[in-house]
Amino acid sequence: MYSQSYFIIDVYNPNPYFGIKANGVADDTDAFFKCTTEARKYNATIKIMNGSKLRLRNWYLSGNVNIVGDSLLGCEIFLDSDLGLYNSYWANFGIEGPPDLANRKPSMAIPWSGFIKNLTLRFSSSAKAVHLLQIHCANNFEIDNVIFDITNIGNVPTATLASQFDGKWCSGPYTRRFGKITNTIHRMQADSLYGTGGINVLGLEHCLIENNEIYGSGDDPLAILYSKNCLIRNNKCFSTHGRISSASSSNCTFENNYHERIIGIDKKWGNSPLFAAYPENTATYGPPIGTIFRNNRGYLPNGPTGNHTMLDLSGSRFTISDGDIMHSDCETASSVIGVKVGFYHAKNSYGKWTDITGQDKDGISRPRNIIVNKAMCIGNCPGSIEEAGFTANDIIGPVIYRDCIAPKFNIFGLNSKIAK
Repeated sequence: MYSQSYFIIDVYNPNPYFGIKANGVADDTDAFFKCTTEARKYNATIKIMNGSKLRLRNWYLSGNVNIVGDSLLGCEIFLDSDLGLYNSYWANFGIEGPPDLANRKPSMAIPWSGFIKNLTLRFSSSAKAVHLLQIHCANNFEIDNVIFDITNIGNVPTATLASQFDGKWCSGPYTRRFGKITNTIHRMQADSLYGTGGINVLGLEHCLIENNEIYGSGDDPLAILYSKNCLIRNNKCFSTHGRISSASSSNCTFENNYHERIIGIDKKWGNSPLFAAYPENTATYGPPIGTIFRNNRGYLPNGPTGNHTMLDLSGSRFTISDGDIMHSDCETASSVIGVKVGFYHAKNSYGKWTDITGQDKDGISRPRNIIVNKAMCIGNCPGSIEEAGFTANDIIGPVIYRDCIAPKFNIFGLNSKIAK
């Protein structure tokens, strides 16, 4: 039951050294923390056997630790706020333990490296955490074949898997490098506006997000912010509201992703782009640069009303859309834009956005160096390809539309042209 290569957690054969019951009833928080600490010391892998269910108040994981389940559906970690300890983040990866918030002492950053595989994560119905699994600091990490099931929570403003720069919790650095988030399933329920999000990650570098499925999100199902050199491909998203998006990131590629709008649990439809690259409204980060959208597909069914945009490249720079298909059957909408290239008016409630590149000085990010190649706007109510700005000078360009298919083009930038 105890070895330096594997620590076994088995509900049918409990390990007395750690005291983990894994029966879904006992509070295993302290015993599991002891187990992960020992695993880090001995470079051991924690193996959770089929039928085991850990019940935790919070989960802290740091250092080089691997956790693997015996089967995806048979091994469960249940994060239960009903045990009495509430925090902003339930699962915290990359810090040594809870911070001292009362005395403003953040926890020390200890990067997590290793993998988590073949597990189901469930969360109690009283969940109100900002993020359910928060990656504070991690290098060379992998989250693979994991289910995030929060369908019992309802419409709560949170995210299932996220990262954030939070100096109250983590002393820094906030590095998240050379990671993989693959083959995960995120199940949730949300209203038509600003509910639960999926994979919402900040500050990634050289990471892969691949083959994930996010269903029922009411905020962005898959968003990267302030990230560099990441590949996001072969993901399937079904959201009531929100985007597959790049915010103020550089050199990131979105490839072969599918995003479909669905109706919320309030029986209403949300309204946001399905795909987007845009500048985040802060003074610290500039516009997205070097974004590539390739062979993605968006679907807008019949039912939503109002004006809808499917692929929004407003405010982006050095951006390529290559072979993206925007399929709209939405005859109930007032208008549908399949692909939009426009300015991004970043003066909102924050009121502080500045262009760190120095190119735009008035709180408006204008598109530069955009190529839209072989975009297809199809369906029973296909969208148009349009530019948006106060004047033609807001589309700096050059913007090239090559071999695109759409029923209508509204192109007016001084350096914009339709080419074949």
